Amino acid sequence: MEATYGDRCHRSLTDSIDELYGAIRSTLARGGNVIIPPAVPSSWPDPGCAPAAGLAIVRLFGEDIAVRSTIYTINGFSAHVDQQELLAWRRTIEGCEATFLVHGEEPAMLAPAAHLEGQRVELPRPGDVFDL
Repeated sequence: MEATYGDRCHRSLTDSIDELYGAIRSTLARGGNVIIPPAVPSSWPDPGCAPAAGLAIVRLFGEDIAVRSTIYTINGFSAHVDQQELLAWRRTIEGCEATFLVHGEEPAMLAPAAHLEGQRVELPRPGDVFDL
């Protein structure tokens, strides 16, 4: 089970849309430009947090660009499901002997594991081998 956001719940879609519209209105009122990337650029060393931590330059389309803007991160549009969605999906599967939590930082994987009581839960590490 992919657990990128296993330790959090997303904001509602309505709240996320309201936040997006607010960011667009604020930017346009300042005479700025709006850029909406499909995902956080991989050149940011700490996705979603680097601009807030004072990143002065971002790399867009192979070019270093000085940050003279406000960068918004609106997580409600994430393609990754949150903790509630993970657990709801897992409850629909019957007869499963184990749940493997992958693709997340350890705290994000441990959080849903705590809700899977009475089940075998694995957090595989590189090189681990399991009999299925």
